[in-house]
Amino acid sequence: MSGVGWYGDFGNLLTIARTGSLRFAAGLPLYPDEGWRSPFSHSTELARAGYYAVTLARYKIRAELSATPHAGILRFTFPQSMESYILVDLSRRIGGTSKHQYVKIVGNDAMEGWVHCTPRDGGWGDEAGPGERVVLPPGGPLRREC
Repeated sequence: MSGVGWYGDFGNLLTIARTGSLRFAAGLPLYPDEGWRSPFSHSTELARAGYYAVTLARYKIRAELSATPHAGILRFTFPQSMESYILVDLSRRIGGTSKHQYVKIVGNDAMEGWVHCTPRDGGWGDEAGPGERVVLPPGGPLRREC
């Protein structure tokens, strides 16, 4: 990637950890209880180069994010619950939608898949960027540690 900052980039793999009943939409900002949104407090944030963490107040889940040169890494620490899950939304993305999506559960500790974004669907740089792209190429794993 030749830079950052275009509207919609880096929002292709929407992911949220939560507890409770399954909800497929974020909900409106004025009515956060209708969707999966969660407030947070800046007092629970920790940010340094290559690492960010915050506690999702609604679910009491600690979310940690890091990166390597070729991958993003997410770790979620859940409270005791029989209804804990990670929602990965492959159809919606920041600034648009995706044309095609694919996901497959591979054993007990991984899933793999991809998202195909075109310029018409909000593609690269809110339609201003060059061509189509695929996020998570076929066979590229998303790992879940048990």
